[in-house]
Amino acid sequence: MPRLPVDPVANLKPGAVEAKQQSDHHLEETPTSTQVDPVANLKPGVVEAKQQSDHHLEETPTLTQPLTEEQQVANVLISRGGKWAHVARELQATNRITKLSWKSKGLEGPIPPQLGQLTNLKYLNLSSNLLSGPIPPQLGQLTNLTYLNLSNNVLSGPIPQQLGQLTNLTTLFLSSNKLSGPIPPQLGQLTNLTDLSLSTNQLIGPIPPQLGKLTKLTFLNLCSNQLSGMVPLGLLKILCCKTTDFSDNPDLRTCTIL
Repeated sequence: MPRLPVDPVANLKPGAVEAKQQSDHHLEETPTSTQVDPVANLKPGVVEAKQQSDHHLEETPTLTQPLTEEQQVANVLISRGGKWAHVARELQATNRITKLSWKSKGLEGPIPPQLGQLTNLKYLNLSSNLLSGPIPPQLGQLTNLTYLNLSNNVLSGPIPQQLGQLTNLTTLFLSSNKLSGPIPPQLGQLTNLTDLSLSTNQLIGPIPPQLGKLTKLTFLNLCSNQLSGMVPLGLLKILCCKTTDFSDNPDLRTCTIL
């Protein structure tokens, strides 16, 4: 005869059967795994603080330090390439720069107007290069300048009247360029000037009488232009027995001071 399957519960006593059924029911309802909530065991105040901290981290932007004026101008010069990129290193390494001496550096092309952003400059020398084009009026923003030398280049166009804002200047050299037009009367505002040279350009017209206000002048060179008319008497009185040169201006006349 075939063996009948054995019921494991059949031979248990009534009390044992009931206990086993309850045990099996409990195992069916118990989940095999549970996910642990890291916040569940925190106190209410701690939970709120953690949520605020997480929210703050999500909204906090990434902060970047703004570029200095020197770094901004350096980036412009680097983008121009050539010798400009080389001299730009001086700007990258310095904050609040007060002196730029870039004489005979082989610089070519226009003067970058962004140099007008370097408002801490007191000394700017770009002489004896191959700079061309007009003098940027933005240089009139460099109101701390005491020395400006753009001579021995191929700069053209008029002398910007904005240079009259550089009232701390003691030296202004714009000689040996191709500057044209009249001498701006605003240069008469530069009452601290001791040395002024506009020689060997293509300047025309009369010498403005406002230059007679430059009472500290000890050196004035306006030779080799196309100036005309009379040299202002007030200017002659200031420059008597000082170094002056009005030569090679065929239509310029001077009068004798008695």
